[in-house]
This record gives sequence, C-alpha cells and structure tokens, in this order.
Amino acid sequence: MASGRQAAILVGGFVLAATPRLASAQRVAEVQVGPQTVSIQVGQSTSVFATAYDANGNVLVSQQFRWSSGDPNVVRVETDAASSDIANLIGVRPGVARVEARIGSQSGIVAVQVVGEGGAPPAPAETGAGPVGEATILRIEPGNVLMLPAESRQLVAVFFKNDGSPAPPVAVSWRSLNEAIVTVSQDGLVIANAEGQGTIEVATQTGLVHLAPVRVSQANFGFSAPVLSMSPGSEVTIEVIVPSQDNRSLPNNALSWRSSNVDIVRVTPLGFATAVEAGTAQIVASGFLQEHTLQVTVHRPVDAISGLPRWSSGPVATPLGGTVQFRVEAQAADSTPVPEAPMVWTVRDTSIATFDAATQVLTGRSIGETELHLKGPGPDILEITWQITVIAGGLLANVQRVGIGVRDTFTVDVSFTDSTGVPISPASSVAWSSSDEGVAMVSQNGTITGVGLGHAQIVGATPWERADTVDVYVQGDLLITGTREGSPDLFTLDHTNPAELNRVTTDPGVETSGAFSHDGSRIAFVSNRDGNLEVYVANADGSDPQRITTTEAAEGTPVWTPDGRQIVYVARAPGERAQIWIMNADGSDPRQLTTGTTTNFQPAVSPDGQLIAFTSTRDRNYEIYRMGLDGSNQENATQSEAKESHPAWFPSGDLAYIAELTGGAGISGTVMRMSPQEGTSGVTPGGLAITGFAISADGGMLALEVSALDATGISRRIMLMPTGGAGRPLEVPRQSDSEQLYSPSFRPISRN
Repeated sequence: MASGRQAAILVGGFVLAATPRLASAQRVAEVQVGPQTVSIQVGQSTSVFATAYDANGNVLVSQQFRWSSGDPNVVRVETDAASSDIANLIGVRPGVARVEARIGSQSGIVAVQVVGEGGAPPAPAETGAGPVGEATILRIEPGNVLMLPAESRQLVAVFFKNDGSPAPPVAVSWRSLNEAIVTVSQDGLVIANAEGQGTIEVATQTGLVHLAPVRVSQANFGFSAPVLSMSPGSEVTIEVIVPSQDNRSLPNNALSWRSSNVDIVRVTPLGFATAVEAGTAQIVASGFLQEHTLQVTVHRPVDAISGLPRWSSGPVATPLGGTVQFRVEAQAADSTPVPEAPMVWTVRDTSIATFDAATQVLTGRSIGETELHLKGPGPDILEITWQITVIAGGLLANVQRVGIGVRDTFTVDVSFTDSTGVPISPASSVAWSSSDEGVAMVSQNGTITGVGLGHAQIVGATPWERADTVDVYVQGDLLITGTREGSPDLFTLDHTNPAELNRVTTDPGVETSGAFSHDGSRIAFVSNRDGNLEVYVANADGSDPQRITTTEAAEGTPVWTPDGRQIVYVARAPGERAQIWIMNADGSDPRQLTTGTTTNFQPAVSPDGQLIAFTSTRDRNYEIYRMGLDGSNQENATQSEAKESHPAWFPSGDLAYIAELTGGAGISGTVMRMSPQEGTSGVTPGGLAITGFAISADGGMLALEVSALDATGISRRIMLMPTGGAGRPLEVPRQSDSEQLYSPSFRPISRN
C-alpha cells in the first residue's frame, strides 16, 4: 500500500514545506514478527507485532500489513486497519497454527500453540479479577514508542479498575524482550541501543502484564519552522521534531544549544530563545550524532502600524463579492517600513468576509457585519480592529452548491433581498448562464441539467448587475475506493453504467472511506497523505481538499449528518481503542461520543439525523448499537449470538447491517434488514463474503463489497443488485485480477 506524505506545518506564521515519505511495499526487504512463538489457552488473546525493514536494515514505518491464520479453527486473527502492525491472536481450540504478516512478497511468521479445553474463556493476561477497588487492567503509556538510537524515553505504568476508572498503583517490574535494541530500568526509563523493533514488558506480582512496541530507527531531527522571525525582546521556545517519525517532538534538554551571535539572539540549555537586537544569526542544536541549524531573523523594533483604510474613520464597507485593498505596514521609529516584521490577520466570521494576508485584500462573502483584527509584532503588542460591513447584494439563491448526476436535474430558486439581505419576494427577470455547458446546462427558469462529469458555475443575474452563483458538481452516483492507478484512490461511477470509473483523487497516498455530503457537492474521506490517517473534505470532483482533523489519533470512516453541518467519524488514539466522535463539517468542535476499553466503530447516521448506529465489541461480540446524535441512550439493537457489523440505513428509516454466518477464512455475510413492521430478514443471497455495503438514495439498489481469497491474497470487488434481490448481482468490471474495489457509498438525492 502506498504511504502518505508529511503535512506542511504552520508555526508562527511560517510554513515548513512537505517532505515526501517513501514507504512503499516495494521497498520492504524483510518482515519480522515478535515474539516468534506464542502459547495461549482456548479463549485467551494476546498481541504480536510486525516490523518492516528495507534492504539496509532500516525500520519502515506506516506500513500496511495483511495478517492471516494458517488454521482459523485453531487461531483467529483480529486487526485494526488504523494500526495493522499489531494483531490480536485469539485461541479457538487446541492445536498449532502459523500466523503470517505479509507486505507484498515479504512475510513474517509466528508459531502459535493453543492449549486447554473449551469452557469459559480465561481473562486476558493484561487483566485480572482482583478485589473490588483494586487494579484489574494494566497499561503502558505511551503505548507505541518511536525512538532515535541513544535516546531515552520515560514510560509509565497506569492502572485501571474493571469499570475503566483509575486504580491505585502497585509495584511493577520492567523488562525488555530484546535488550540488543532497547533496555529499560526498573523505573520505566527506556534507552535505545540499536535500530530495530523492541518490546517492553511491565508486570505485577498479581499477574497483570502489558506489552508496548518500541521502534528504534536512525532519523534526522529538525525544527517545526525553517526560519524563526522574532521581534527584539520577544521570547520563544524552539520546537524540535522528528519528521520521519510522525513529527513527534524531542525534549529540548536532550540536545546541546548554542547561538552563533549572542548579541542578536540568545538560547538557553533548554532551547529557549530571546531576541536581543536586529540582525540575523543561527541557533545550533546538537545531539544524537547530529547537528542542525535554525536561521533566526530579528527585525528592527516596530514603533507603529500605519496605512489605509484608517480604523478610526468608521466601518469599512464592501459590496457582496466586492473587494477592499488594504495597505498596512509595520514602521520603525523613523517611519521607515519593517517588511520582515510578522503581522497576523484574523477575520471574526469568515462566512461574512475573507482576507488574503499576502495581498491584503478583503472580500465580501455574505451580507452582514464582522471584524478584521490585526496583531502586530513586538513585546508591546500592537493591535488594530476594523469593523467590516458587507452591503446587501440584492439577489440570493436558495443553494450555493449542489451535486447531481449526468441527466439529473435541479431547479434553483432565487429571491430578491432587502438592504439587510433578508429575502422579500421571489426574483423575476433573472438571466441564467453556465460557465461550462459541457458539464451543466441551465434553462431560463433556473433548472440545471447534468451533461458531463465535472464542475460548472451557474450564474443568475439581474438586469441591474446583481448576481448569485451556484457551484454544480456532476459526478456518478456511487463513490468507491479503487487501486486502478496503483495506490488506493477515490473513484465515482454511475450504477447504470458501472464500466466507466472516474478518478476523483490523485494523491500518491491512500484515499479511502469516501462519503458524499447531504447535497452531493462535497466528499469526506480518509487519507494518510500527511503521514497519519486523517479526515479530509473536498469538492465532489476531488478539488480543494482540506484536512479537518489534526490529532495523533488515526481517524476513519467519516459520514455526514443529513443537514451537512457535522461529520461523525472514528478516532483511534495511540494505545487506545477506536471510539466514535462528531465534529462540525469544518473540523471544529470535535466531541467524543463513545468511551470505554472496547472498540466502537463504523458509524451510520439515520435519515432524520436523530440516531447513530454503530458497531461495538462491548458485549464481547460484534453487535449493532444505536445512540442519539449527542451520544446519549446507547443501546444494543441486535442482541444476538451472531457477529453483526457495518450498519446502514434505508431511506425509510429501517436499519440494515451485515450478519456473519461463519468465521475464519470462510467468512460469509448476509445483509439484514430490520423493520419495525416486518421484522428482520436477509436481503442478499447466501454464499457471498460481504464485507461492506451501501444503500442507494432511493433505497432500490445495493452496492456490495465482496471479498474472496485468490492466488494474490484477499481480493475485494463491488457488486450491484436491486434491493428486492431479483436477478444475480452485477460485478463492477475490474481491469486486472489485482485491482481492488471497495468501500462503496451512494450520493444522496439533491432536493429542491
């Protein structure tokens, strides 16, 4: 699987350019699994770790391993797509089986012996019964450790009770399972000795045990900003990062610091810089057999901020869609400009107006009032605020963007507005035009017709030159992930003509789990293009992608609420179980909806926006749960012995999900429909290994993700079939046997 790319980092107004990370499967020369032998009881589980190396013996991070059991009737393997280097092995019945972790043609093997007879499964080794109030769960924090050779990291043993609440600590012992790679003291201090994969174990005398993987790899450290611009007298703590290790921070006290000119900038042994006077100098950080230089510019002292428009002369007015040119500069005491002095511009409400700091141009976006704020440089902060008024434009469409298919239609309604932008009556005498009639045409009553795939702007204008624009995105009605171009990308297709795939994303990283917005004009998806699995939002044609999650967690499976204002998704923080979160569509105000030590994932929002269905393992089985949009009233919806997953909703409000009929490599899943009136019944034929599905906007079509084992491993493909089950499923054509097609999602119907 192709890796993503490291994100550009904005620090102090400066951007650190993205650096490509090469971690493709073709570079993998060896795969190792540790430990290499495992003995567990029936019903017991344990974790093993896989590590990929290149031909030079360097550890390759962010690899996607494919795990398999040689005999699923003896050992079952469970993995998390967000962290495939760790696998959970579960003893099924006595015997011996091999478990394999594979990338391309390279694989690593662990031999597993399962002992004991059936009966009630014993508790996992990392938990214990324990008296009430005592620790029954032991964890290591952090749970997944990246290190440089000769680096030290402090690990901490954390204790929890059965209910997940903190428990009092008890005495523990630490040990390294590979001291050639890492050693650990009895207070949890880990020292990296050599490159490779190590494992740290912590244990109590009562039998609680937990393991944490430690990857040691030689990597260059750097700074979060390539150039540091400072005002005389200002102070800042320099941030040191390791770009190839997920941009993790290094402690400044692990390095030696010096300044090339202490008369310009001084630096303490902890990397704390103080600007002294104007000039340029370098701050040098040394350690781990490396030395790196940070360029520092200390600008002349800023005495004033001057320019136009003047903030004291009243509000700045701009017409809707119009612009205002600002000419503001920082000045020294002699009134000469200081162009290198940083200035930070902020618009209080960017839906009203936006500001381009590079050109100092303000643009009116919608009718209303807002503020433009400027923070100047220097220890004595210079701040200015302008009141901004966007004047009524006179014409307003009922939508600003919409997504439709070829031959689909959508009628735009427009209104005249008063001086405050409030619609007062339907508009008349509006002239309509399309920026690209090969994509979308528009009649003079405002009815848009999709002609070909792409993006067009539909403009309605009055004779007195008032206008409004609707962005139209014409795409297929089914969004899928495919490997036709190598790495997983998003494609659309029309289910009535499935042979034609239209590529939506082109980044060399992974793009998957795509979902259309409520109006079909945008998509949310998951990508590792910035080095971590994050949620992105883009236009329906893949343009203008915006990363909207920025945490260390691995995020996945985003879905929109029906009003398009929020996105529900899954986040798996390092060392923790996957949980369900909700955030605004721009990534703001993220809120966690599920908690606990079990996995909660695969959210699906009901058509009325009131409920979220999701898969949970809290009952020691995959079950479908329901909860309110705020996480309230979580309840089991299936309550059966079968394994249920991948919930979805019919437009009528009926709940659907996959029920697994058999386990192991012979998985066979059936899509079930749960109706309050008709009960629960299967809607797909037997014999298909259905591992995902989507329901069309009108409820009449299913897109099935079907998996099968072949000579190349697990093959995933998409099949289409009517909901009623009439006829055989129709497979979306693939160009080769190695092509993977999966993760289907239908576009909602755009309604007037």
